[in-house]
Amino acid sequence: MKWWSDLWLNEGFATLMEYLGTHAISNGNFRMDEYFLVEALDSAFDRDARATSHPLFFDILKAEDVTEAFDSITYSKGASVLRMIRAVMGEEYFKKGLNIYLNRYKYSNAQHADLWNALTEAVPDSLKDWTGNKFNVDEFAKPWTEQMGYPVVEVKRLDEHRVELTQKRFKLDENALERPKFRNAKYWYKWDVPIWYNVNGTERDMVWLHESNILKVDENEVFVVNSESNGFYRVQYSKKTLDRITDQLLLDHQKISVKSRARIIDDTFTLAEAGRLPYEAALNLTHYLAKEQEYMPWEMALTGLTVIQNYFGDEPEADYFREYVKHIISDLFDKEIKEILDKKILDSTRFFENLLNMRIIQKMCSLRDLRCINRITEIYTSHFVQPCRNESQMSSQCSSVPVPFRTLTYCEGVHYVERERLMIALACSRDTHTLKKLLAMAADMNNTVIRLQDKPSVFGHVSNRVIGQKVIVDFFIDHWEQIYEDFKEQQTLLRSIVAHSIVGNSQRLIDEVEKFIVDNEKTTRNYDIFKQRLEVIKTNRKWMEKNFVPLSNWFALQNQLRMGSQDKQTEDI
Repeated sequence: MKWWSDLWLNEGFATLMEYLGTHAISNGNFRMDEYFLVEALDSAFDRDARATSHPLFFDILKAEDVTEAFDSITYSKGASVLRMIRAVMGEEYFKKGLNIYLNRYKYSNAQHADLWNALTEAVPDSLKDWTGNKFNVDEFAKPWTEQMGYPVVEVKRLDEHRVELTQKRFKLDENALERPKFRNAKYWYKWDVPIWYNVNGTERDMVWLHESNILKVDENEVFVVNSESNGFYRVQYSKKTLDRITDQLLLDHQKISVKSRARIIDDTFTLAEAGRLPYEAALNLTHYLAKEQEYMPWEMALTGLTVIQNYFGDEPEADYFREYVKHIISDLFDKEIKEILDKKILDSTRFFENLLNMRIIQKMCSLRDLRCINRITEIYTSHFVQPCRNESQMSSQCSSVPVPFRTLTYCEGVHYVERERLMIALACSRDTHTLKKLLAMAADMNNTVIRLQDKPSVFGHVSNRVIGQKVIVDFFIDHWEQIYEDFKEQQTLLRSIVAHSIVGNSQRLIDEVEKFIVDNEKTTRNYDIFKQRLEVIKTNRKWMEKNFVPLSNWFALQNQLRMGSQDKQTEDI
């Protein structure tokens, strides 16, 4: 790396290798090639859909620019773009290009153009670009790295035998303005998009999307784009195409691959959140989930549903949402809760199964299901609150609860029985005084009870719960001067604290934050994170105004239909 502008190359590669390396040494048991979709790809998608994003490669002119560059764009988008290039070239040729690059610059610095040239040297003659010429990595990569954002590929049904693919930049809020220095994109928010797709479960050869592309696909066939999530783009299907996919999921979901199911669910929920699709299209996909046994599709569905849950907060209508989601995960929960103390939770060959186990139980407790709360409380009381035979041991070390479940058990245990005050679990408390006291400890640089590097995570844990969000914004505004003075030399930590503290969706909050930024212009002007958070809050507010009432009605109707069906079954008996 010759200059900070290429920071993404260092960190993006490190992030990609983190997943590839772990996948290799675990013999595929951890399925890190799939887990990349949850942790890295989705993180990049979320951040890069905002108007306050930035290109991977941009001019670094001052220290604040360096601080800004240490974010999920640099790490996660960098890894995702490199992963896409690897998929286009093929693993063999990608490795060959890396060998050329590493040998050529092994005792010196390099920049991204040097990597593109080395990879291009390794490209086989058979790999063509959209014009029919030999694929050039530099030409392909520039639009993906030198302008912010990414495309949504729109699938339009032309007739019963053909579909047309076009592209458009995807933004969560179409009306949000980019910062002036990034507003005029170098490539006008257009990309050469590699289209991987399958028809009825059969993978087809990759094709290119420049402006548009017409493919032969019959309307009765199941057509899935970006089926393995190799491409850094989302897909919006026409109603007929998505209805066909939904029907197939209900009929036999295993005819569509696990990665494809996850990608379809994630894209559809996100497009609905952005207002590009009706939410009903995304929620209809959840009807099949009672049959789903794989972690990835469940993770994407629960992530999309959690977005709705966070918007609903503690509004009375949230009960409709909670009842619906409890119903669709109930059968799986009944199975998973029985295995919570099973030692096979520590079996590395069951990594995804264990993730699903924990995710389902965690979600059920967050929905205030009494079965979950009572079971977790029982486990907490009987397995955590017990004396150790060895006085030098902490109580948690004597616990028979498997390590992966200890955080959940502490959290829900403190939440509902308010026993031992463990640091992170304190953030789960419903007592506002306790939360304020915890935040005060985290905001105090001189307080050593909470380690310096852990202080932002305390803000994050508090803001993850509705009651915490009500506390944290006021605390942050009231204590900003102290927080700034204590953390101004710790730029990354300060940005993280700001990101966790400015949360919500009310107009009152928007007004408060705008006034706060103006009143504290001297201490906030060098931090783009304030503008980023303000954009998020404004987007949240628009979501509430558009979706709250229709979704409340939808969830209420689904619950009524279910209860009516149950009553009819009882009468028949």
